[in-house]
Amino acid sequence: MNWLAGWMTSNQLLLIPSNTDYLWCATHRLCNQLSTVLLEVCGGHVLPTDTVHDLDILLGADLQMTGHVKQLVSRCFRQLRLIKSCIRSLPFEAAKVAVACLVITQVARCNSLLVGTPKCLLDRLQSVLNSAVKLV
Repeated sequence: MNWLAGWMTSNQLLLIPSNTDYLWCATHRLCNQLSTVLLEVCGGHVLPTDTVHDLDILLGADLQMTGHVKQLVSRCFRQLRLIKSCIRSLPFEAAKVAVACLVITQVARCNSLLVGTPKCLLDRLQSVLNSAVKLV
């Protein structure tokens, strides 16, 4: 892994092994057969992990979006409950803006990553949109 240290130095980057994980990607069936050894990188050890969380996207080793959709739906319904608790004290236009901001920032963001996602997961996201529409 000396090539990695050299590449990072030449690009003025710093790898902090204690803040770094690695993820092996494989089909669901092969995930159990992947190596779980520590990698030595830049003088430190990097741990393997089952999921990575980057740019608010949760990705598992099987490259399925199940964990991401589950977390996103949970977060959205929590926000909708918070909005619903104070919606009567807001002017109608402010309530519409609050719900629209939720939908745009949470559901619509990075939705291109959901291409090829099973319909059952997309239906869960659709339930958030349906609840948002009913709210206002």
